Amino acid sequence: MKWLNTSIINQACIISYLRPVRHSVHQSLPQWHRLVNRVYYTSRFVISYLILILSVCTIEHATISFEKSVLACTATHNKKNGIMLKSYDWHDGAGVLYFNPKGIKRYTFPHESLRGKQSGQSLAHSWYSRFASVSFNQYGRGFPNGGINERGLAIEVLWLNETEYVEQDQRPYLNELEWVQYVLDTCETVEQIEALLTKVRISPIHGQVHYFFCDQGGHCGALEFIKGDIKFYLNELQVPSLTNHSYEQSMAYAKQQKIHESERSSQVNQDNRGSLARFLSAQELAKSKAITSLQLGLEALEQVEIKGYTKWQIAYDLKHLKLAFKMSNSSKIRRVDFSHLVGRLKALSSSTEGCSAIMSYSLSGKEDGALSSFFAPPIFKQERAHLRQRFARLKLPQQLADALATHGKQCSDLVHDSTKH
Repeated sequence: MKWLNTSIINQACIISYLRPVRHSVHQSLPQWHRLVNRVYYTSRFVISYLILILSVCTIEHATISFEKSVLACTATHNKKNGIMLKSYDWHDGAGVLYFNPKGIKRYTFPHESLRGKQSGQSLAHSWYSRFASVSFNQYGRGFPNGGINERGLAIEVLWLNETEYVEQDQRPYLNELEWVQYVLDTCETVEQIEALLTKVRISPIHGQVHYFFCDQGGHCGALEFIKGDIKFYLNELQVPSLTNHSYEQSMAYAKQQKIHESERSSQVNQDNRGSLARFLSAQELAKSKAITSLQLGLEALEQVEIKGYTKWQIAYDLKHLKLAFKMSNSSKIRRVDFSHLVGRLKALSSSTEGCSAIMSYSLSGKEDGALSSFFAPPIFKQERAHLRQRFARLKLPQQLADALATHGKQCSDLVHDSTKH
């Protein structure tokens, strides 16, 4: 409550509640009457001061709670034009764009064993990257917040306070962001994602999230963990959108809001920071006929932008394997094309697969337009410094940041057929 000027409040309260009666009248009263008068006005001051302080504390608590609630995201899919949209809303806007080639063997980051939670048989997991991908990473190489692979499958994470992951069992585990890389590495369609859940479980390091994904065929799905149960929406995903309530809660709200379009637009604009209101906006974006290009998709995302919290916005062209994004602190639209990235790889090395083909681009870069020529091999010291800063903001141990950075740089090429996973 640093913004509360108590001296001003004291003066106001004293003037209002301790203002004595006229001096002449006051002096003419008996002494006992004057004492009662003073106690009465003093009591009014104390009670009013306490009420004011409680009110300020309540307002401040509500402000803090609201700020936490708007650290959120919005994702939707415009099926008509095959464009998936994501607005990333968070307290931190630093990040790295990675090109993740196929032909790499990956291993689980063993955070359960580091925390002493691992029991029974070994829960380590490894897999091969069957498909190349481009991903947006804030918390280390191999731990993306979202991305798209070469088969036109895109996936994004969004915060969900109600998330309760499944209990620990003997299945191999991945953390909440490794799961995104696992999907990009091994899946072509949203149907294939559901099958992965029988092989591995998600064991979080920090985030309570749910997932939204769409494929080149126009199918979308969502994955949530509610009270320890898996909720996988595919055919049940009537509206291909997700914000920061569970999909079931969002749909229930949308059904209650079946009102005239003009009234709905007015209502959304008045509360465009709320998760449920943004879900209504995302629902409209999913049906829009005007989103015919990546640039128009980014412009449409302004309807769900949260001032001060939106850090970047992405439009994925699932049919043509392209993406465009815009940072909140810049009007520049930056673009990535899979075919151009492959050309960049061929210019840098003889291989477009395996560890030597990993490339990155810092989201803090100042370039505009096509970015393919600005991708370069990642530098470990820069990755580690980036992670340390991110973890400091989350108040997570620096040792964990170093361990994730070291794990991310470990790489082994696939010797055998990359169709294995």
